[in-house]
Amino acid sequence: MNWVHPTAILLTVLLLAFGQAALPGFREITSVQPDFLPAVMVYVALHAGLPMTTAAALLGGLAFDALSAGPLGLSVVPLIAVGVFLHLRRDLLLRDSAWAQALLGAGAALVTSMGSLILLLGLWPLLSGAAETSGPWPERLGSLTTPPIVGPGLLWQWLVTAAAGAVGTPMVFGFFRWVDTTFQYQPVPKSGYRTDRDREIARGRR
Repeated sequence: MNWVHPTAILLTVLLLAFGQAALPGFREITSVQPDFLPAVMVYVALHAGLPMTTAAALLGGLAFDALSAGPLGLSVVPLIAVGVFLHLRRDLLLRDSAWAQALLGAGAALVTSMGSLILLLGLWPLLSGAAETSGPWPERLGSLTTPPIVGPGLLWQWLVTAAAGAVGTPMVFGFFRWVDTTFQYQPVPKSGYRTDRDREIARGRR
C-alpha cells in the first residue's frame, strides 16, 4: 500500500490549518487571512479518491475551526461540498494546466468562503442565543455578539481570498508533484525495442 501520498496530504492539511493561525503576517498587511485549504482540496479531489477527499476536508475543517471563533465544524461542509463536486467532475477538468488550476483554486476559495458565511448567517439565531448564556468556550462568546457584516469589506475579503486560491493552487500541485517524484518510485517507461527479435528465425531460401 502506498502510504506516502495520503500521509503527505493529511500532514499538509494540518500544517496549513495551524500555520495560517500562527503566521498572521499577511493578515496584518491586507486585513484578510487567506485560506489555502481550498487549494489543497482542489488537488485532493483531482488526484485522490473520494475517501481521502472526505478525510482531508474533515481534518482540515475541524483543525481550522478549532483555531477560529466560529462554531466547530462550520468549515467542514463547504470543503466537503467543493471536494466531492470536483471529484465527480475531474474527468472533464484540465488538471495539468496551470491556468485551469488557478481558476479552480480561485473558484474553490470563493465557494468555500461564501458557503461558510451562508452557514454562519443561517445558524446566527442559535449562536446569538448561546452567546447570552455560559457555554463551553466562553472566550469565543465575545466574537458572537455582533453578526457578520456584509459590505465593501466583505468584497475585499473575497477578492483577496480568490487571489490566494489562484496563486496557491498551482503551488500546491507543484509541491505534491515534488513529493511524488522524490519519495515514490517512478514507473519505468516501456522500451520500443523488442528483446525477442534476436531470437527470431530467419526464414527463406539460403
